[in-house]
Amino acid sequence: MTRHRLPVALALGFLVVVLAGCGKKPAAGNNGPSPGEPPPGPTAPAVASGPKGLFDQHCAKCHPSVGAAAEGGPRKGMKGPDLSHVGTEHDAGWIADHIRNPRGHKPQSRMPEFESKLSAEDIRALSEHLAAMK
Repeated sequence: MTRHRLPVALALGFLVVVLAGCGKKPAAGNNGPSPGEPPPGPTAPAVASGPKGLFDQHCAKCHPSVGAAAEGGPRKGMKGPDLSHVGTEHDAGWIADHIRNPRGHKPQSRMPEFESKLSAEDIRALSEHLAAMK
């Protein structure tokens, strides 16, 4: 019977500590969020805005880009081509069409279409950003 007393005592001690912490009042001057503010909690990671943010969010997992060489080259397992000089091969219009519907240019392309995932403005901004990569 004495073999079971230690785990039970530890469990009860832990429960007492947890319950004691639940009844604590906030420190003076910290009475929670002001009216109209959301309650504290985990926040979503910030997403960079603009064409660079769009590229990082939608393209970078498959395509190396400018700066990849400075960071040690493209990551292993990348599926898409290096886009760091895509602007020397294609203009913004071609790139925008390819982002909307890659199979329109290359029927065997494994790239997904982004016409239903990005707004026309985002596609334009992203294609102009990529066309500037020379």
